[in-house]
Amino acid sequence: ARHRFESLLNLKYIEVVVGKAMSGHPRKWSILGILFLIRCFSGVQFQSIAAVSSDFIDGFGISLFYYGVIFASFALPGAIISLPGSAAALKWGSKRLMHWSVGLMLAGSVITVFGQSAEMQYLARIVAGTGAALITVIIANILTEVFDRKNMATAMAIYICSWPFGFSLALVFLPPLYSAWGGMVGLGVIGLAFAMLW
Repeated sequence: ARHRFESLLNLKYIEVVVGKAMSGHPRKWSILGILFLIRCFSGVQFQSIAAVSSDFIDGFGISLFYYGVIFASFALPGAIISLPGSAAALKWGSKRLMHWSVGLMLAGSVITVFGQSAEMQYLARIVAGTGAALITVIIANILTEVFDRKNMATAMAIYICSWPFGFSLALVFLPPLYSAWGGMVGLGVIGLAFAMLW
């Protein structure tokens, strides 16, 4: 059990995926599949509070305007750190930055589940959105290195579909989980998904 826990902390899944991508591993479609899952879970996280908007507003006693501010704060970091994120990937490497990015999204999920105030939910969206923005840059960089010109259009199309696919999953599955488990516990499924990838 200890060995499994240590493997989880060492980020084995992402290390294998990104490491093989950087070395030109021939199993590029398998790599794309795992990157698809990472981006898909990011889409689920983005849409998570929208899927339970009524309960979220009532539970935290906030106005529709403030709910909109919290929801949109997920995308705010992307407008600020996209270009610096590209420079960071060149400086520290895509593998290390991928670790940090998924870690930020996992931290955002944890804050979402245990945050007891609207301010904590706002913080959760900022933290998770920062990780999601970095991942968007990193995955695009990996795909350009792994796929040749012949397969690039197909790979990018699959990659782009992962984001709205995550939206759909959130809208279908999160409301019943939220209703069944109560509070923000249902949204902890997102954190569990990131923990498995981490």
